[in-house]
Amino acid sequence: MGRKISRVAWVIIPLIGACTDATSVPVADEVETLPRTLNGNTLMVAGEKVRLWGIAAPSQDTEAGSQAAEALEALVADHAIACDPQYRSDEVLVAICWLPDGSDIGAELVRLGWAFDEPSLSTRAYDVLEDEAASNRRGLWAVQ
Repeated sequence: MGRKISRVAWVIIPLIGACTDATSVPVADEVETLPRTLNGNTLMVAGEKVRLWGIAAPSQDTEAGSQAAEALEALVADHAIACDPQYRSDEVLVAICWLPDGSDIGAELVRLGWAFDEPSLSTRAYDVLEDEAASNRRGLWAVQ
């Protein structure tokens, strides 16, 4: 696993700081940039690749992966998000991210059935939401 990142709220838009390591949070001017969806569990925000903590989404090169990416895009479209960095893995910042209303983006994707709880990463934080999505045949569960 990568090095530990300090637990500081990282407001993406407007950009207050870009978390680059555990000891510094440089301040930047405000930018009017929205997150761009890379796949069903990863966003690009102000040049930083941010993977949502605790979830797994289907591979982007599958129809299910494309649908998961579309669901993530719909959730974050035109929204400022805040992220709490958990750690850095290779070139990706792994973080818990929230919408302006306080909704955990990863939890919402699992609840809607477009991502799965990843127990090795989440300590089963989202497994109840995954069970609910499966029981109600939402998202990816609708085709199984």
